[in-house]
Amino acid sequence: MCDCESEWEKRERSIFMNNTVFCAECRKDVKVITKEVLFKRTLKDNEYTFTGFEAYCGECGSPIYVPEIEDNNLKLLYDAYRNL
Repeated sequence: MCDCESEWEKRERSIFMNNTVFCAECRKDVKVITKEVLFKRTLKDNEYTFTGFEAYCGECGSPIYVPEIEDNNLKLLYDAYRNL
C-alpha cells in the first residue's frame, strides 16, 4: 500500500469524512469541499508563496470558515518563513 497521502490529506480526510460545517448562505450544515490554492502572504516584510487549502460549501459553493483549514494554512505560512 502506498503511503502517498500528505499529512494534511490524512487530517482532512479524518476531519471531513463524516462531519459537516454550517454554511451561512444555506443556513444549514453541509458537506465541505476543499480546494488546493496557491497563496501569497506577507510576513515580517517578506512575501511567501505556499500551497494551502480553502473550504467551500458543498451545496452553494460559498466560502466557509473552517478553523482546522485556517490553522493548517497558518502553519504552512510559518513553515515557508522558517525555510527561507
